[in-house]
Amino acid sequence: MNLDDLYLFDSAGTTNNAPLLNSPRIETTFPVSDSAVQFAFGAGILGSSVARVTTTAGPSAGSLALRRFTPPVACTLNSVTIMPAATNAGANYRGVVYGDTAGAAGALLSSGTLVLGVTTGTAATLPLTTPQSLAAGTPYWIGFINDTSVILSQADGSVAGYRAVNTFASGAPGTAPAMTSGQPSWLLWGNLTGVAVNYDEVNNQPPDGAQSFVFDATVGHEDQYNFGALSVTPASVYAVAVKGYVQRSDSGAKTISLRTSGSAGSLAGQTPATTYGWMTSVFETDPGTGAAWTGPNLNAAKSGVRVDS
Repeated sequence: MNLDDLYLFDSAGTTNNAPLLNSPRIETTFPVSDSAVQFAFGAGILGSSVARVTTTAGPSAGSLALRRFTPPVACTLNSVTIMPAATNAGANYRGVVYGDTAGAAGALLSSGTLVLGVTTGTAATLPLTTPQSLAAGTPYWIGFINDTSVILSQADGSVAGYRAVNTFASGAPGTAPAMTSGQPSWLLWGNLTGVAVNYDEVNNQPPDGAQSFVFDATVGHEDQYNFGALSVTPASVYAVAVKGYVQRSDSGAKTISLRTSGSAGSLAGQTPATTYGWMTSVFETDPGTGAAWTGPNLNAAKSGVRVDS
């Protein structure tokens, strides 16, 4: 049996209780700013820690390897992390961060301490000797220098990496040399502190889990975020789902609710697992009005997560 679309419904209640025979679409939006937050900063990253492909590639020995990232908020870069896809106990690395000059890597802003040896499948973090302040909306180049070619996981199938020949014993060059573009998009990211907002830790897709999160254990504390607007104004909104990628990190029993407009929707008091996973609550009508959703009301809705117990 081949299925193109599968639609399930029941006839209970007064909302969405009949077959939907038109052509609806599902649209996803993400947090774009804080509304009212009480959770604490846990971790944040520049880039993504999630590999979207299984392919691997490594820069040659004696390389300066960089990728260009633009932080959406002001922050401090403390280290660079890479994801080795092979083990080499003798490989040497140092993390680096460069400024941007007219779209190219420019002056060295900070380099890191020596890290010796990497293990396949285990993130290798390269601390910077001096943490680097990053300005919102300004591009930076982060990466590493090496003395040994070790294959790395790739972030995706694009070619966003840059490489130049570099003698490891001489350290990171004070000004980046001419870089060869079109290199694999090595899976690397920057680890951040000093982030003054919460939405930037929870809007990465795919979600970064323990690499980027906010947290709280106080009953009644809630984070609410503003979300990006729908791409069009819909004639009808049949249902809204609020989703969170959640983990319980302590030993006590905890429950949470995913909320919008002060309501927990279809599911309140959900119990997170001890590993990260998706949790969902559905809102068939607008809790703020008690009536059917409208596009403008949905665009204006504040949604987030609350600690219930």
